[in-house]
Amino acid sequence: MNMFKLPSHVMARDSPMTLLATPICMLCKHFRDVAFAHATCDAYPDGIPPAILSWEHDHRIPFPGDRGTLFEPRDEEADQFVKRYLISLDFS
Repeated sequence: MNMFKLPSHVMARDSPMTLLATPICMLCKHFRDVAFAHATCDAYPDGIPPAILSWEHDHRIPFPGDRGTLFEPRDEEADQFVKRYLISLDFS
């Protein structure tokens, strides 16, 4: 079973190649939505910073402006996916 599929609202209507949110954000219990070309969450209600959206920063670690709200998996399946994926990334 493919655990992760992008909802249609994540892709820009005019370009199927434009991704507006990354899996890490969409798997977070604080993720709100993608609207008007930017993703929002409880930590960043005015738009998630590019460094988080592009995986340059691991948002399990505090980032300026997050007001103490960090990534938390929305469920066990999301938690397992993130653990498997993030093990291969180097955030240093």
